Amino acid sequence: MRKLNHLGLMLLISLILVACGSNSDDDGNNNDDTAQFVVDVDGVRKEIGFANGQYSNDGRLVLVSGITGFGDPNGGFALGVSVGTISSSGPVITAGTYNSSDSNAKIIFTPGGEEPFESNSTVATAEIIITEINTNSQTISGTFEGTVKRADETMELTNGEFNEVSYN
Repeated sequence: MRKLNHLGLMLLISLILVACGSNSDDDGNNNDDTAQFVVDVDGVRKEIGFANGQYSNDGRLVLVSGITGFGDPNGGFALGVSVGTISSSGPVITAGTYNSSDSNAKIIFTPGGEEPFESNSTVATAEIIITEINTNSQTISGTFEGTVKRADETMELTNGEFNEVSYN
């Protein structure tokens, strides 16, 4: 449980950092021609033109996060996808498939500044496929889907993609 709390905190910090570097205007619209981070939320397409990645803890943690129009009840949201752990004994994350049921894979979706919806290993699920971690260009690409939950509400996230997201 402590690992998940630390991972959630790292994801939240990453989301805040991305908010400071967002490529969206005051209305939450993309200023980029192509979105780096997209997902269908209950069948409605959501896009973030700029996302931030982290490949840290000697390759044991991958985070991708983005935010657009946050605090706007009419469509702003934050989205985060993570695989791995902050533990020094965890496995190194490489290209492959990761599930919330058998690895530290997690999705967090926060609409309009509300309480977040999260995947976990029992009720809500996540499948994250890392298709490439390019250490030369320092980018991460992949796909994801899952069910996220808060209290008694759930949302289905499908067709999620993150494309060549820069990491540090």
